[in-house]
Amino acid sequence: MMSPSEQIELLRRSVILAGVGSWEFDIESQVISWDEVMFEVHELPKSFEVNHENILNLYKTGSEQLYEAYKSAIVSGTPWELELELETANGKKWMRSLGRAHFENGRCTKLYGATMDIDKQKKSEGELRASEERFRSLIYNNSDIISLLDAQGTMLYQSASLTQTMQWSENELAGKNFFSLIHPDDVPHVMVLFKEFISKPGLGPTVRFRLADKKNGYIHIEARGNNQLANPHIQALVVNSRDITETLKTEQELADSLARAQVLSKYYESIVENKSFYVVKIDLKGNFTFTNTHYKNIFGSDDDQLNLSSFEGLGSEEHQVLKEVLDICVQKPDRPQVCIIRRNDFEGNLISIKWELSALIGEDGSVREVQGIGFDVTEQVETLKETKRLLEITTVQNSKLRSFAHIISHNIRNHSANLSGLVELLMDSSVEEEKGAYTQLIKASADNLEKTILDLNKIISINQESGVPKESRCLRTEIYKTIQIFSLKILKLDAELKIEVDPKLNVQVIPSFLDSVLLNLIDNAFKYRSDERKIVLSLNAHSEGDFIVLSITDNGKGIDLKQHGGKVFGLYKTFHGNRDARGMGLYIVKSQMEDMGGKIELESEVNVGTTFKVYFKKGLF
Repeated sequence: MMSPSEQIELLRRSVILAGVGSWEFDIESQVISWDEVMFEVHELPKSFEVNHENILNLYKTGSEQLYEAYKSAIVSGTPWELELELETANGKKWMRSLGRAHFENGRCTKLYGATMDIDKQKKSEGELRASEERFRSLIYNNSDIISLLDAQGTMLYQSASLTQTMQWSENELAGKNFFSLIHPDDVPHVMVLFKEFISKPGLGPTVRFRLADKKNGYIHIEARGNNQLANPHIQALVVNSRDITETLKTEQELADSLARAQVLSKYYESIVENKSFYVVKIDLKGNFTFTNTHYKNIFGSDDDQLNLSSFEGLGSEEHQVLKEVLDICVQKPDRPQVCIIRRNDFEGNLISIKWELSALIGEDGSVREVQGIGFDVTEQVETLKETKRLLEITTVQNSKLRSFAHIISHNIRNHSANLSGLVELLMDSSVEEEKGAYTQLIKASADNLEKTILDLNKIISINQESGVPKESRCLRTEIYKTIQIFSLKILKLDAELKIEVDPKLNVQVIPSFLDSVLLNLIDNAFKYRSDERKIVLSLNAHSEGDFIVLSITDNGKGIDLKQHGGKVFGLYKTFHGNRDARGMGLYIVKSQMEDMGGKIELESEVNVGTTFKVYFKKGLF
């Protein structure tokens, strides 16, 4: 029998082996005492100075939690048990801290407790949780349905994939009999296999049947079970099932495709020598294996040339089309493909043939070769091309006709309005110098009107032949000509103009279109000016890639682009409520710029101003 001293020594060694250290804190002296195990579990030398600050620094992430536990114990005697992460020289480790308070005469005189190393335990718990999470993830994300049944077929558990496949929620079917969900016609067959299955442990046979979903329909299921009734850890039948509805559908489609191919084969045999059709067969390498007599007569092939490639003599475009169609026939043998291939006959004439290509399936179910039936559509193709060409011409002519009509109705109105205003001023003036100035302005406006009319006549005469060609125009000169038209408005409004355009900068334009663009955009600057400030209009131009860019900036009312940005250039779209606004100007400008191969962009801010960027395409074409 051990002596008391031996028992104490045994207890001390047990505590050391268990990694449990004890400590004590004297409130009055503020001295903290550690036993030797405390230094070992904290991985610290015995020279470590034990005080509150150093201890809290060891538990950086949990220092506040430990400090609050100290305070609560001293004030109210609340014991604590905390799991904290310790910062050691070798890294982080988990510790469990326990503490109690000792009171005398209602006052806390000391704290005492123990600290133990629980790092291995915590890490084992973490690994176990991770393992459980991986297992749950595998079960949850597995597309197969995993079910547990008892020996009578009662469902004990179903995995979450049941929701996706059959709309039942997880475990909603727990307690129901599995056979109540099987289609009545399939129950006898499945019941026989089930009885065999439960008679011996291990894997059972694979069986297919129909199973009811929550919407009272049936899906096709393929299932296989594993008899684990004798396994004390499972004690159930583990059944893996998967939805094979689409698989059966694909199998049926494949069978139907084979049947169609067989019918087509017999049909082709009856017409193979028809003189109105081309019949060919092409192997998987793209070589001819058969051509009918009509094909041989037109394209000069003979039996010695059957191994020639079907791509021989084709242009790059036809070569690509035929290759893609043959690939699709192999990949989707149940879908005949239609294409038009152009090929020169033996006399050098370009023949267009419309082919219907179908896959021929071998006994092993794979595509053996591709069979094609074609007929001459050269005349139809040429007619279609001509129709398309005429349609494109008509579209262009209609576009030019619209622009022509807009120019007449919109642009000439500006000239006439300006002339009317100048004539009124001339009639009202009694000063000879003013009359002379107004006369000059009238002359300039009349000249511009005449020029516009002449340009319109020119468009009419040229459109009768082909199209309106572009001409080179000095952009600065054309701007100043347009400014002259607005001279009366400039005088009345005391407008400030800033024109920074290189006089050597030319643009390639339809002259009347350029006049229209400048008239509309400059007119907008006056029309939508702000009443709160003097109008300032700036025009500058620069070269940018394939374009000459003219920027026209004003300080007017601006446009709310968030509200109207998508319809600024639409026909009959107005934004400021002006009585004379008709919503045509910007539509005309956009149409004319696009007809010239250019474009127009807009930047605007309400009550700040607007900038139009007009892009003139370089070159005559």
